[in-house]
Amino acid sequence: FLAGCSIYSVRTDYDRSIGFTSWKTYRWYSPPARDGEQDLFVSNPFLAKRVRQSVDRELAARGYVQKTTGPADFTVAASGTIREGVAIDVPPPPASYSVGAYHGRAYWYRDAWGFGYPDLYPYAYYYDDETIIIDCIDAASGSVAWRGVVRSDVTGSRTPEEMDAHVAKAVSK
Repeated sequence: FLAGCSIYSVRTDYDRSIGFTSWKTYRWYSPPARDGEQDLFVSNPFLAKRVRQSVDRELAARGYVQKTTGPADFTVAASGTIREGVAIDVPPPPASYSVGAYHGRAYWYRDAWGFGYPDLYPYAYYYDDETIIIDCIDAASGSVAWRGVVRSDVTGSRTPEEMDAHVAKAVSK
């Protein structure tokens, strides 16, 4: 389901005792409405729709049929969280007395006499750590049979078309 590339981290795991080959139909789990700015799908309902459409498209391509009524072989549940993260950049050791930039911040400079001084202080910056979790729950056992987790800046200042492509690529494998 989920494929990685350089801009996001992907992890998958599954229960080896579940017979996935017998699965033919699925349904979506509809969680109760939640509030809160840490719920990625509440803060961006369009993202929830994109994830669902991408999963539907991928499952259909693999031969699974979505059911809205009656029994299904497995249930798909998607959730998303967002939290603020902090990263610390430490400037690299200087190789010369030249002026350079590291994440937009100069770490060497020259004074009026041409001497360079290193900026040896770490630089902290904040970012949104967004996580999307997709679970496939086996109907026979009621337990999670497969889980995919994507950590990324999924929504970060993209156009709707870029977000569509980003989510589709993440869900594609």
